[in-house]
Amino acid sequence: MESAEVVAALPTVAITCFVEWGVVHIYAGWHCLRSAIQDDVGAGMVGLLSGSAKAELDAFTAVPWPKNTDRLLAQHGWNMIVAGFWAVASCYCIAMKWRAAAVIVLVQYFFSWGSFLSIDTSQFGSTVASQQPFICAIGVISTGLTVAQSHTDVTAAERIGIVVLGALLAGATIANKIMNPKEEPQKRD
Repeated sequence: MESAEVVAALPTVAITCFVEWGVVHIYAGWHCLRSAIQDDVGAGMVGLLSGSAKAELDAFTAVPWPKNTDRLLAQHGWNMIVAGFWAVASCYCIAMKWRAAAVIVLVQYFFSWGSFLSIDTSQFGSTVASQQPFICAIGVISTGLTVAQSHTDVTAAERIGIVVLGALLAGATIANKIMNPKEEPQKRD
């Protein structure tokens, strides 16, 4: 590909990453929220931590959960839905090549760090879920480069900063996969 073609593809790459990331988080958030509404914390935990060992997954549904635990699940579900819609909405900013787009996408970036550190490093997430930080990182880098190519007032520090931020999350995701290879989960009966 020519350099001009790569630059032209950057917004499409970013938008594709954030639409996918957003839809996955809206779906997962709905699963959490629905489980909380039905007062079925165990089902919500199984959905969130589906990469866990079979015995752990079975334990989620076998034990009674303390009163009001469903409220925490509801909050988490709501936050995931909002982050997902934010990611999808940020695609408009990317498509319009807004100067602020690189800052707007940092919401899903920091959200991804939270799930990466709490779920992915412990190998609790599903295969799809564990790919989300990497997808988000590629979206952040592509957005930053789109903004840098579209605005002459973007400083070198801004260009480097957004690429480094994205590279940190992408690198951490790759390093986690290499250093902590996930064993095949035992299938539930």
